[in-house]
Amino acid sequence: QDGTVDASSGNAELTLDGGADSGSMTVENIASDVDASAYTGTLTITSAAVDGSDDGDELTPVMDIITGTGDTVVSGDDSLDGDTDNLDITVDGSQLAGTGNTLTLKGDAEFEITNDTVGETLNLDISQIQDDDELILVGSGDFRLTGTQADIDASALSGAITVETLSGDTSTAINVTAGTGVTTVDA
Repeated sequence: QDGTVDASSGNAELTLDGGADSGSMTVENIASDVDASAYTGTLTITSAAVDGSDDGDELTPVMDIITGTGDTVVSGDDSLDGDTDNLDITVDGSQLAGTGNTLTLKGDAEFEITNDTVGETLNLDISQIQDDDELILVGSGDFRLTGTQADIDASALSGAITVETLSGDTSTAINVTAGTGVTTVDA
């Protein structure tokens, strides 16, 4: 079933469960956690303006998102322009890995993406993440990144990673910090 949820007036965790009959769902203006692990349809999540905090040795995100198995778009809005130090949103895409569907990231929020599905690849379109941002990848599963112009920190990743750079006329320097898995960069 298709639908739209405006979450601007609440801060409780949102759970989406559409089962085998999931259609497409749009969640707007959310600044709290989303659990879509039982959702199989297409999902679009647009955050309200968020800003994670720095708790000394550990960064604390404002939002934790668990994807389902359908194509998923997460658009994050960082409330502090120019802030690249505080982690804003974590996304666990383990359920999406191996399905052939894609997790697409947009916006200026700082993201950490997890894939803990060993031997399965999470397809990640990051063409809308700017070249002055950094994306953090963690887990034991594999990643395939397309449209890369941002820096990649995969130091906590034990799975393999393939990084395909953004195509076009503009050249962009990217830094890739590898984890313990095989790292391939296709420029």
